[in-house]
Amino acid sequence: MSGFTETIRKTLAGSLRALRDYPAAILSAALFLLVTLVRIQIDFPQQGSFAFLFSCLSWSLALGTIFSLMAITFFHSRFNTKKSFLLANILSLSAVIFSFLMLFLFSEAETALPEYSYQGYDLLSPLAVGRISVVMLVSYLLFIVFSGQPAKAELSAYQPEDASNVTSAKPVKIIAGEGESAQADAISAEPEEAVGRKLPQPDGVDAAKSARPDESAEIKSKSAAAKKDSGIFGIDFAGALFMHIKAFSVAFIYGMVMLIGASGVAGAIQALLYQDMSFKVYQYISTITGFIAFTIFVGYFPDFR
Repeated sequence: MSGFTETIRKTLAGSLRALRDYPAAILSAALFLLVTLVRIQIDFPQQGSFAFLFSCLSWSLALGTIFSLMAITFFHSRFNTKKSFLLANILSLSAVIFSFLMLFLFSEAETALPEYSYQGYDLLSPLAVGRISVVMLVSYLLFIVFSGQPAKAELSAYQPEDASNVTSAKPVKIIAGEGESAQADAISAEPEEAVGRKLPQPDGVDAAKSARPDESAEIKSKSAAAKKDSGIFGIDFAGALFMHIKAFSVAFIYGMVMLIGASGVAGAIQALLYQDMSFKVYQYISTITGFIAFTIFVGYFPDFR
């Protein structure tokens, strides 16, 4: 039971850590939450006159949330300075403002006419929604790429012919004789003392093979080629994608547990105490639970600095 409690504590601590590591993303998500709660509270047809404004705000904040995850991860993993972190947050907030202005001022609007009202209201056109959706998709793919760790070079890219060619900084033994009886006369010497002395080579190994001038360059070239072929931009893309799927799964499970539990409590209150409770209560619960699940999702990622 203590292990289960510790897991929950670490998960919630990670969601709180997301406030420190991704402030622009959490701020955009919180504003998105606020806009959604306002839209739930205002009924139609009163909301009709603000529908276009709310749509522009929601889409721009959603784009800013994903863009900020990508930007902060990029600057964390590649630069890791306070100035770069500040620049990433400024760019993220600028992306929210820029996308909102582009949607509100220049995007085409379609007039929707509900069945219960003769007064239509404007909404974003499918073309504008499709464009901003593509930008969000590209931003998230870059977020996956930038969150990947550098790919490790394959060990099989180059294998030395003999393990005795590898030198180390440990004290070496100077063999006084060649027979088995001479092993007892071995003395230990520091590497500085052993410089210039000839060490015995194992039987069947040519001493000329142990010192090749281009060996280091060959190892580096083959290791770089193996690293280049192992992932996108030199990163382990498969590992990064698995990390994102795992983070989504964990956040989804916690979110569903919180949603079912809170909805069950609200349902019990409605059935036993207050039968006229509005259905908006369940919408509030779903929205707030989604925000908490998002913070758990973001907090699951490691520190990329």
